[in-house]
Amino acid sequence: MVPKLFKYFDSCLAILFLSCVAFGQDQFVLKAEFSKEIFLEHEPIWVTVTLINTQDKPINVWNFDLGRGGLDYVVKDSVGNNVHHVEYVYDYFGSEPHTVVAGGDSLSKVGNLDLFRFGQLAIGQYTFQAITKAVVVLRDSSKNKIFSNLIHFSVVEPKGEEKKVEEILMRGWEARRHKNYQLEERLMLDIIKDYPKTVYAYRAYSDLYENYSFLSKQRSKEKDLLKTVVEEYPDDPMQNQLFPSFLSDVKSDYEKRQYLDSLVVHNNDNLQTRLAKKLLREYNRKEVK
Repeated sequence: MVPKLFKYFDSCLAILFLSCVAFGQDQFVLKAEFSKEIFLEHEPIWVTVTLINTQDKPINVWNFDLGRGGLDYVVKDSVGNNVHHVEYVYDYFGSEPHTVVAGGDSLSKVGNLDLFRFGQLAIGQYTFQAITKAVVVLRDSSKNKIFSNLIHFSVVEPKGEEKKVEEILMRGWEARRHKNYQLEERLMLDIIKDYPKTVYAYRAYSDLYENYSFLSKQRSKEKDLLKTVVEEYPDDPMQNQLFPSFLSDVKSDYEKRQYLDSLVVHNNDNLQTRLAKKLLREYNRKEVK
């Protein structure tokens, strides 16, 4: 009788445990997405991580951000060794410590695994997984550790024209290391002008923006570059950083709204339009308050 009672009790505990696990999995989904599976060496590797609230009720999410410790990006090599942790993310919307996510809604972060050349990924096979340690408030405060789907991707050696452009890019990085910002500027401009369709043109814009913003401090050139990138790359993940910076140069709120309205009216299916719609919703909420 006693063994049967213990067996029954153990079964109840197991069911209760599985129910709790299922509850956590059913309420929140962490989804990771890459734009493709094969990248060239030194090519930017963008990832979008989305926390989805699959229940009907709103939830409070705390610190869903790489910089705030609520989100980790883990990259492992082909034998399972940890090779990369990303500690910085380009993100503008929803980066405050506490964010309310309505039922059926989601919260996304866009990051770059190869940003600013720290922790460069060598040629090889890799897996990516995001982990959130955000504090999610339901009936009471509880910490949830949720793992995203696993993504397999490769970094391969560039060839042909791409290899030639990569070499120019590397020369630019070497110039920066020696604080020769004029040479770096010239090399990045050569890539943008002569090889605008290569994957490294995007990287050249990013490096040039750093040069103008933080190194050589050429404010007028920074503004012109911002305008070019915002207009030429409306669906590029770099919009998450540069679009808000571009808007900050617009003097009045009225002018900002006019510009955002002009983007939304055309209703193009790109990242810039989605950011414009989100910003307009933020403005409208502030006006209601």
